[in-house]
Formats: sequence, C-alpha cells, structure tokens
Amino acid sequence: MSTTVIEETLFSVDHPTLIPILNRRAKVHYVEGRYQQAEFLLLRSLALGEKLPEMEHPEIGESLNILGRTYHKQGRYTEAEPLLQRALVLRQKVLGQEHPDAAMSMDSLAILYNRQGKYEQAEALYTQALIIRQAALDRQHPDIAASLNNLALFYSRRGKHEQAEPLAEQALQIYAQAFGREHPRYINILDTLAQIYQEQGKYTEAEVSYQSIFTVARRRLGSEHPQVIVYGNHLGKLYFLQGKYIEAEAAAKQALSLAEKIFGSNHHHVGTAISILADVYKAQHNYIGAEELYAQALKIREQVLAVNDINTAITLENYADLLLMVGRQTEAEELRKRAGIIRHEQPTH
Repeated sequence: MSTTVIEETLFSVDHPTLIPILNRRAKVHYVEGRYQQAEFLLLRSLALGEKLPEMEHPEIGESLNILGRTYHKQGRYTEAEPLLQRALVLRQKVLGQEHPDAAMSMDSLAILYNRQGKYEQAEALYTQALIIRQAALDRQHPDIAASLNNLALFYSRRGKHEQAEPLAEQALQIYAQAFGREHPRYINILDTLAQIYQEQGKYTEAEVSYQSIFTVARRRLGSEHPQVIVYGNHLGKLYFLQGKYIEAEAAAKQALSLAEKIFGSNHHHVGTAISILADVYKAQHNYIGAEELYAQALKIREQVLAVNDINTAITLENYADLLLMVGRQTEAEELRKRAGIIRHEQPTH
C-alpha cells in the first residue's frame, strides 16, 4: 500500500489512538525534508488530541515539538516558538523536569532561540538539556552527542573555539560508534567540526570534511534534501575564503537553485547563497552584479532573521566594503553604522 493511500486511510478514522501513528509518519517526512507533508499530519494529530479528556498527553508534546521544528526549518519562526514552548511545558508537567523528552524540547527551543538571536536563553537551555541527558542516559547515548553538538556549534559561532572543538569531537566519537560514519547524524556533527576548523583558519581540514559531508549527504539523503542546501552553502563559503572563486560560485548557485525550489525566494538559506555569490562577484570586480546581490541578500536577512542576527551585520559590512570600492563613502558609512549597532548588541560572555 502506498504512502498516500496509507495516510488517506488514517484521515478516514477519527480517534485519538491514531495520534502516535500520525506522529511517527510525520517524523519520517520531517527527517526526509518533506515539511509540508509533516505539517499536514501533525495538524491532524493535534486536532485529534482535542478529543482527549485533557490535552496533557506525552504524544501531544511530541506533535507540538515536531510541528515547531518543522516550522523552524521552513523559516516560520513566529509560528514555531509558541509550539515549542507548549511542548516543553507539557513534557515537564507530564513527564517531569528531568525527563529526557523535556531535554529534547529544551534543545528544540534553544536552536530556535539561537536563530532568533536570543543567545542567553539558548545557551541556558542547551546547557540544561545536556545536564539532564548526562544524568539520565548512558554516557555513549546519541542524545548526549546531540547536546554536545549543539553547544559546540553555539560556542564556535561565539568565537569560543577552544570550548567548541572538544565538544564536537566527543559528539563525533559517540555517533561514529552508534550509527557509523555515513549516518546523517554523524555527518551533521562532522559539519559542525568543519565549521570550527574553518573559523580557526584550518581550511585544509575543513575542505576535506566538507567534501566528504557533501558527497555522503547527496548519496544518503538525496540530491534535493534541504540539508544538502546547508552543506552546499558551507562548502561554497569555504571555497570563497580559499580564493577558489569558480568552485565557490558553482556551489552557491547550486545551493541557491535548490533553496528557491524548496523554500521559495524569502528564506535564510536563499539569503546565505546569495550573500556568498555577492562576495565572489565583488572579489572578481563584478561590482554591479555584487551590489545587486548584496541588496537582495540584505533584504531577505532583514525580513527573516532576528534584528540582531550577526549574519545581517556581516552582509551590511560586506556591502559597505563594496560601496567604498566604488567611491560611495556616505552610503558605506551608513551601512557600517547599522552593522555596528547589531555588533554592539551581541553578547560578550
């Protein structure tokens, strides 16, 4: 029986006992990047949950958490936040403050907060989730690796590479033992480690990791999986930093095409790919093309990212550099001021 027929059959039955089945099928869609199908099933699950004597049931927490993460992946942050908050409160109430599922909700909410620029709240939740998991689970449990990875990426993006690298390496070792070196979770943590290498200027190590990640991701996830966009953008950025402009342009264009196909033109993955292309064109002295792309990337980032997101500041600074190159100093200074305001709002601890 096909997936479509199975799901149509599920929708013909109107009973809360279907909620776990709907959640499991939705999670498969989520993992495989089919976010619209996941949303469809999860909304059905929550509608059935309203038929329960009370909505305080662990499976409702699961529905809320997956739906919140689905909206996050789609860039629908305003819709994601209340769902993830509800999932956390429900799980803490029903399962207890120290339950691993509560830690899972903390991680989901922390990832969103990090994207929204709420760094202090994100760090607190990441840390609390790790403490809960270390107390409740075996030392080599994959969920502990997930927490270590999240903290490693968080610290790396705050410039705390010495704290980040050992956490990522520990997470990588756990996932290698649990899943093998071609599992999506393993390559996700390898991507974190590659980003740490890149930010430390270890470009050779980063390139080896990124190329392996991109190859495995396309083979295991499929060439049109959303995560392939992320890895493609990371590879494109590294190529740019290495001065490999032809390779950088090709990687960014491929990521851009796929991102627009999956998410439309107004998504942060689209903004990232456009920003990389703008950097490449500027380096190649294609100033007209670069300016058009910087303006486009800035518009997207200001619309979809938090007002204090560091990526917006970086785009403003790169755009300002371009304007200085073509003698438009007044406009460049204005962009620099806007970037400075965002930089000033970044946490210093």
